[in-house]
Amino acid sequence: KLHLQFKFFETLNKNETSCWNRARVMIVGQAKAGKSSLVRSMLNERFDPVWNSTVGVSIVETETSITREVWKKSKKEDNASEFAARIMIEQTSQASVVQTKKPKLRFNFPTFSRSGKPEKASKEQEMMHEQELETISLDQDILPNQSKQVRKEIIQRDFNESLITEAAFKKNDLTLSLWDFGGQNVFYTMHHIFLSAQGVYVIAFDMKELAEETTSGAALEYVGFWLKSIRLHAPDSPICIVGTFAHEAAGNGIFRSINRRLLAYVGDEFPQIVKNSSDRLLYFPCDNKDGFGILRVRKTIEEIALAETIRPERHISMRMVVFLDKILERAKSSEYLDFGTVKEIGLSIGITGDEIIRKCLNVFHQRGLLVYLSSTEALRNIVVINPQWLVDNLSKVIRDGSVHRLNEQEVESKGLVEDMKMTYERGFTTLDFLQYVWGKQHQGFFLDLMRQTMLLCEWRKTQNLFLVPSVLQTVFVIDEIDELKCTFDFKQSFLPNGVFQQIMCMCVAHSALKVKDESLEKEPMWPFRNYLSIELEPGFNLKLLEDHSGEKIHVFIENERFASRSVQVLQSMLYKVNVDFMNSRLLWETFVEEPDTENMVSYEEARRRSLKPWCASVEKDGRNQNLSSTDILSFLESL
Repeated sequence: KLHLQFKFFETLNKNETSCWNRARVMIVGQAKAGKSSLVRSMLNERFDPVWNSTVGVSIVETETSITREVWKKSKKEDNASEFAARIMIEQTSQASVVQTKKPKLRFNFPTFSRSGKPEKASKEQEMMHEQELETISLDQDILPNQSKQVRKEIIQRDFNESLITEAAFKKNDLTLSLWDFGGQNVFYTMHHIFLSAQGVYVIAFDMKELAEETTSGAALEYVGFWLKSIRLHAPDSPICIVGTFAHEAAGNGIFRSINRRLLAYVGDEFPQIVKNSSDRLLYFPCDNKDGFGILRVRKTIEEIALAETIRPERHISMRMVVFLDKILERAKSSEYLDFGTVKEIGLSIGITGDEIIRKCLNVFHQRGLLVYLSSTEALRNIVVINPQWLVDNLSKVIRDGSVHRLNEQEVESKGLVEDMKMTYERGFTTLDFLQYVWGKQHQGFFLDLMRQTMLLCEWRKTQNLFLVPSVLQTVFVIDEIDELKCTFDFKQSFLPNGVFQQIMCMCVAHSALKVKDESLEKEPMWPFRNYLSIELEPGFNLKLLEDHSGEKIHVFIENERFASRSVQVLQSMLYKVNVDFMNSRLLWETFVEEPDTENMVSYEEARRRSLKPWCASVEKDGRNQNLSSTDILSFLESL
């Protein structure tokens, strides 16, 4: 026992690396598709026939086990002890290997084929993985100048032999962070902030909807929307498609009929879909009422997640896990930390350097343990250690007010009924209402966060109002706008819900900066979900119109003198959204209208021809700007 205790203490204070059996599972899909009931079923909880729509995102930590067929909720406070015990078990296994044999990797790292079956890695892949493993350790050798000066805290944990026993017994068990995303359209702009590049994705759809001829088109569009959204954020992450309400959709050959529709719509465009090879289907049918198919869904997610976590490039070091525990200890007294505080925590255990600390935070973010948004310097200074708290508070503003109601009696007692109606019916909110939903202590934090993520902007300074574009419900209907037109066509990729709203947010914020209220040429028109008419700069009036079904954003310019300027500004804004929130994977073509013929020509051709008024002067198109670390205010001022 003393030997084990010494080895445990030694492992805690070394910096060995190993796979970390923890993954993030993101459940997405159309509203009322049974996503929350699916989570309850996988947790072996009783089916609730009363539909409760998820507000924003619901996050649950759960443990899986090969010895039982259910998952159970868990909340770990000591990740380091478990990780140290895992390393000790691996080292014991390695020591038992005959030394005369050529040493091998600790694991055979399987990959998944399109059918979802594991495939053994080649020897070349294993050699490559071994080299990758050597490069990711956060050991002192990557800090040659600092490691001798930094005095590391000695890490201590209570030792019990059961830690070693459980580590051996739970070698292939997993801890999963389940993120159940609300299905209402109002949340989609916010969702793009939380979809991670790593993890397992589950797309849920209602089999009843896909079985019916009259509703199958819309149901397929939602599946397609999520497949394309996942490809933007996580092109290499596995996707499991799950059909719910199986028994209500049951009928002669209905499972095959649904499968044919899915195959015809999806084709072979998304190779990361894990197929249901047992039933020879593209999806996994299940029913939350009686548990039909749930075990297979659960086992499939476990297999996929385990394969993801044991990939060598996903291994982490002992010191990283200790770092995580020390960060999460602060959750008892705070919901978020500034980057300076996190640096101090890292310094105490020998992790130094902003870049290395940010890499650690990104790993923790990808696994669902905290939220760390790194697109701008302002966001990089915030580390949210309670993700559910963040989502819940953002969802107090971004929600469907007709479905997710606040306590109306309490709102009335505060004299904010009209403020609430204006927020959820017209997309405009007030400081008084924001202070009510967030509290005075956190109002400034959330205001700044929503500004930086383009979820909110100031409308007009003298009106003391804020626009929340994703809450806008009314759609602007118009046959034709007789003004010079520029079009951004996204058919190369697709136009995700929320991009237009973020562009709208930047236009309004830019106008507030550049145009004084008293100098406005005319009273600004209230915006619509798909339309904005605004004086962007003095004398520079434009209209934005989203054609979502056509995957286009149209820009109409009143005065030809600002045509060239309009392309420059809008291109820059699109690149900003693309870099900050779409991983630079959003693709589009720009077209401009020939004044004489009214034909649309590509912007590249217009530039070659020096087509007026679009190319009246040499203008930047936004692509050469350094957008990766520019805060929103600085970006808008630089336009």
